[in-house]
Amino acid sequence: MQNSTAFSRQLAMDISHSSLLDEFKKAALQLRLHQLEAQPLNILFAGPQGVGKTSTIKALFGGALLGPSSSDAGRYEMGNLVVWDYPGHTGNPEQDAMLDMQLAATLTERDSNGNPLIDMVVVVLDAAERNLNSGYRLITEVLVPALGDKLDSRLVVGLNKVDAA
Repeated sequence: MQNSTAFSRQLAMDISHSSLLDEFKKAALQLRLHQLEAQPLNILFAGPQGVGKTSTIKALFGGALLGPSSSDAGRYEMGNLVVWDYPGHTGNPEQDAMLDMQLAATLTERDSNGNPLIDMVVVVLDAAERNLNSGYRLITEVLVPALGDKLDSRLVVGLNKVDAA
């Protein structure tokens, strides 16, 4: 919580001291920042097994995240930020089909205000892997249908292990 609060304070100070913004824009940005501070942000990391999802989460957030929480393995928290580390496919067709159904259900879940529970999905793929079929299948067969018309604002694809490619 301290890290997110410090970040918000620094951002608010940068906005107020900006010479690029007029006073109206500064006030509008400060108001929006204040509104966003109170809202949770849920980011789900998905991808095939062994591509480095957990390593990517640790590289992005370091030790600032608390978790996994007692009830949800792979769910980490820091203030209003919740990061979901979704398990990858194991190669067992039945188990993988179940993971796909659970992922699709999670992505279509809504909060008490009717907003999607998961705000953003980050698909992590292994750039060193010559065959990206499993990642492509995950995106086209599970994520695209579940995210629907909000796909462009809720999906990010990242390549991991680019130095080994």
